[in-house]
Order: sequence, then structure tokens, then C-alpha cells
Amino acid sequence: MIAEGKITIDLARQHGDPCAKVTIRSNRRSDIGKVLCGRSPQEALSLLPMIFSVCGKAHISAASGALRSLGLNEGLEDVAGQIVVLGENAREHLLRVILGWSGDRPELIAQIPVAQVMSLVAELTQEMSLNGVSDIDAVSRIASNLSDLLETHLFSCPPEQWLQLQTFADLECWARTGETIASQYIDGICQQNWQSVGAASTKFLPPLPLDELRQKMHNRDGDSFIIQPEWNGLNYETGPLSRCHSHALVASIIDEYGTGLLARNIARLVELAGIPQALAELATELTNKNVKRQEQRQDMITGIRGVETARGRLIHSLKVRNNQIADYRILAPTEWNFHPHGPAAKGLQSLSNASDEDLQQQAHMLIQAVDPCVDFAVRIV
Repeated sequence: MIAEGKITIDLARQHGDPCAKVTIRSNRRSDIGKVLCGRSPQEALSLLPMIFSVCGKAHISAASGALRSLGLNEGLEDVAGQIVVLGENAREHLLRVILGWSGDRPELIAQIPVAQVMSLVAELTQEMSLNGVSDIDAVSRIASNLSDLLETHLFSCPPEQWLQLQTFADLECWARTGETIASQYIDGICQQNWQSVGAASTKFLPPLPLDELRQKMHNRDGDSFIIQPEWNGLNYETGPLSRCHSHALVASIIDEYGTGLLARNIARLVELAGIPQALAELATELTNKNVKRQEQRQDMITGIRGVETARGRLIHSLKVRNNQIADYRILAPTEWNFHPHGPAAKGLQSLSNASDEDLQQQAHMLIQAVDPCVDFAVRIV
């Protein structure tokens, strides 16, 4: 594995006043794709799981999609890739809830079948061949098992029923009366009146024109764009809140409390609750027909594909010449979310009226709500 790097965040306070300045520094690498240059597409696909420990299946799906956009029929077929990525997203969301929301109550973790959570991606991957040939019934069964797990250990009701919650009052009743790790964590936020902690104005990453995006990633300033991405001079965020902000419950919370701790964590739960149904629907799209291979061009061609991961939108863009990778660029969602002027920075800037101890706790909770997978350190200076 290649270390992804670390985010270091300094919160500057003056004379006990609220946080006056936020400085975000990153030593995350923009050149990881270079290790794939000079290799065949098949070799690149086989190396990706060895390079990325987080969202590994999403990286394979993005690479496969980029290659398939060139007529190079390598890797996971689109629907199969979507299924595997959804399974990986469910696992990542669940793990972050289990590890990040249990606090000092290990008995809550003990109640959850972690082995079943960890095996979720492996089971789905086993059902997907590189050509998308699959046992549809098996995928549907896995989706049903995930739904049962979420009902028992997170929502105390079927996920589709929980998704019918529409207002903060509905959510507060569920959280106050629930006994799961999710309901108790949300209730804790409400009991401390921390619903709006970290709320700040933000812009959600829209679909981007692929030709322009491809050009930005591969031109002479490509590394700078990948390290600190902006679009038309604006900062955007990507992730569960970006994807689920229009859901009735999330929208209601944003209207009342802004894009703070409560909205971000509920968006994660909304997305997780919808995954079993999304898996079941994708299973019906699977086909046992062989994909017709297209003629491979031998001149320089560029493929690009974005995949929505648990952390946000992951984009792979690559150039191929004579069946060899000539250039490979990867834009991770972390770089949008932890841009020095991005959503994490704006949210941290809004923290106020807190002791150093509370400020440290709020900062950690907010960062994990934005991106629970990123390696980070917070210093109050």
C-alpha cells in the first residue's frame, strides 16, 4: 500500500475568542498514478488494490470505467462495478458509524456483527465476474441481509420505513427512544444542542463537463488542480451531504440548523438506508450477455470516469498509447472537501463559544462527519 498522506489542521484562537483562523495543510500525494505509467491496462487494474487500502473497489470501478470509455473492455462492467461500489460504500459507512459513534461504550460495538459487515464487499465481489456475469438472486439476498442488519442494529425499523422520517421532530423522537448506536449518537448531538455545530455556506459539486475536467487533470498545472481543486474559481464539497441534501429529512434539518453536525451525519444515514434498495434494483439490470468488444485504437486516447464513493466523487483519468498507460491522474474527494477554503475549513471557522476541550471535540466530530476516512491531526494554537 502507498500511504495516502495526512491532513494537518491548525485552529488559531486569540485571547479566548472563537476560532479566528483555520489553516489546513496536506501532504497527500498527487502523483500516485505515476506508478501505473508504462504498464498495460490489465497490470494497472491488478495493482490498484495493492495501492489503495481505502475505497479500493471504487478505484477499480473508476479505472474500469475510464478504460471502457475507450473501448478497452477491461475490469468490472458498469453495473457490476456499481454493485460492488455500493457494497463498499455500505461497509465504509457502517464501519465509521461503529468505530466513530460508539464513544466510550464498547458494548455497542459488541452488539454489531462486524464480521458480516466486513464480508459484505467480498460477497458482492465474488458474485461479480469481470464481464458482469452474476447470480442475480445472490445479489438480492445480500441486499436483503444488509437491510436486516441495518434494521436490527441501526434504525430499529426497516430502512425504507426510517427513510420516511421527514422533519426534525420525527428524527428527535426516533433518536430519543432508540437504543442503537446510531440513535444514541444522534440523540447525544441533540442533547448537547450541537445540531448546528460546523454549519457554514457550502456549494455541492455538480456534474462536471468531462472534456474540460480531463484537460484540467492532464495539463501542465494538473498536479496543482488535483491537490487543490476549484471549478470556475469556486470551492465545492462532495459526499453524502452533497448527494442527499434534497432528501426531505436532510433538507428539513438544513433549513433549521444549517449544514452542521446533524445534517452531515443524517445524510450519511440516509444514504446508508437507501443502499439495500439500490442494490436490489441494480441486480435486476445484470445480464449474462457478453459485452461486445470494440476495436482498440493505437493512437493516444484519454479515458475518464467518476465514481461516487462513501467519501465523495472519485475521478480517474488516464491516457493510453499502444496498450500502455502513458499518463494516469486521480482526483480524490478529500481534496475538494479539505481545500484550504473548502467545506471543512468553512465549518471549522464557524466553531465558536467553546472551551478548548469542546473545540477539539467539535472539530474532530465535524471532520469525521465530512470525511471519516481521512488521516488528520487538529492543533489548537
